[in-house]
Amino acid sequence: MYVLLGLVGSTAIALTSRPVAVHIFKIPPALEESAVIAVRIGSLGFLISMIMSVVSGVIQAIGRFDVLNRIGIVLGSLQIGLTVVLLWLGFSLKEVILSNVIVQAIGVYVMWVAALRILPYLAHPVWDKRYVTTLVKFGGFVSISNIVGPILLNIEKLFLTSLRSVASLTYYSVPFGLTDRLTVIRSSFSSVLFPVFSSQQGSNDAQVNGELHERSTLYLFFLSVFFVLFFVFLGREFLTAWIGGNFAFNSTRILKVLALAGLVNALAVPSFNALQGLNKPFLPALFHVIETVLYVPAAYFLIFRYGGTGAA
Repeated sequence: MYVLLGLVGSTAIALTSRPVAVHIFKIPPALEESAVIAVRIGSLGFLISMIMSVVSGVIQAIGRFDVLNRIGIVLGSLQIGLTVVLLWLGFSLKEVILSNVIVQAIGVYVMWVAALRILPYLAHPVWDKRYVTTLVKFGGFVSISNIVGPILLNIEKLFLTSLRSVASLTYYSVPFGLTDRLTVIRSSFSSVLFPVFSSQQGSNDAQVNGELHERSTLYLFFLSVFFVLFFVFLGREFLTAWIGGNFAFNSTRILKVLALAGLVNALAVPSFNALQGLNKPFLPALFHVIETVLYVPAAYFLIFRYGGTGAA
């Protein structure tokens, strides 16, 4: 099922690459062809990431985070190292994206082998219609959240380039990239919390669930707030030292707003995982749909008026 969904998504991305590059991102003519090729190569990454989510989900579900972490460290280091080497050798965006896709594919293979070693019977899947209704019902609501999530995460970039300029996207993307790196904290919690809340289904132990929810929220707050305070109070100095004064002038306010927004988003993770893990996936899906309806026009208006700060 995920392969089919991935193929549909990858095909859609590849077929719309040129109009997106020209009309939405407004790529300069000299860079248009490179951008189109880069997007088409990257579309393969969508298919691979869909398969990756299934294979890694198996390993997460049985709590073997030691295996996931070892694989993740190696793949992440390889991906960053290849990017640096290719840029140093003078290669362009196309080659960098291709290397990332190749590393993703290697990751799927390694995780697949690891999953089969841990659970050998997965090598011989069988169809069991007793579980189909449950999986489709639960997966349908989860899919709504998974489809809406990337829209909420990325649509402001499309608005920014269509209403402003590619340069404004650069001033926004660097602070966004910095704060996005902090999501590794909440993602790590999310990977663990969902299986734990799922294991509590039917136990009716409200005290255990409540304590887990409260403690994980507090842990996320204390782990994230240091970075948020650093970006809020020392963001300009950091950007100036790293990239330069002109860039810091255009991006500091964006960085501060995104840092605060990231903290709010992180604190929602335990609640999100609790609702899904305790078999109430329709509630996050409903909230995401309502959020999208409110967010899209608000983002368009704020970006139209305030540019990158409005996007943040």
